[in-house]
Amino acid sequence: MTAMTATFTKLKSGSWGVRVLGAAPEVGQQVAVTKRDGTTQHVTIERVLVTGDGTSICAIKQEQRSGSGSGSRGGGGRKQRGTRTGCSCGSVEEFTKSSDCWTCKHDAE
Repeated sequence: MTAMTATFTKLKSGSWGVRVLGAAPEVGQQVAVTKRDGTTQHVTIERVLVTGDGTSICAIKQEQRSGSGSGSRGGGGRKQRGTRTGCSCGSVEEFTKSSDCWTCKHDAE
């Protein structure tokens, strides 16, 4: 794990991401994030959204929650879910769909 200065930041989608100072991290890289209370949490970079002036804004992978209710509703054939962007086309942050509007498809690139 490379030493980087990283803090949590709220993304436009409303989900949490990280602001990384220094060299841009790579997708899949783990970074240590310093929280306001001084503790550190390790997160995995899912996507680098913006890079410039020595700062990168990145989406992070959400931790998988294990729960006893994971199979209680049948589970098979469920639709893929993600963090909604808030656009009326119904787009999500994690992946693009054929129903996404031009703006959302462009922002995802």
